[in-house]
Amino acid sequence: MFKLWEGLGYYNRCRNLLATAREIVKNFNGKFPNDYETLLTLKGVGPYTAAAIASISAFD
Repeated sequence: MFKLWEGLGYYNRCRNLLATAREIVKNFNGKFPNDYETLLTLKGVGPYTAAAIASISAFD
């Protein structure tokens, strides 16, 4: 992914995405959490993103 996003200014986003994916596999058995407080613990996920994911996954 780093090579594909090279030069776009997304290095930190790519790094956070990779770290978060690993954390989800390790700590949540590969199931993406859907509650706001847990989402905030993920690297690179802030209040806006956590709220968006929580509201969308509430209909799941």
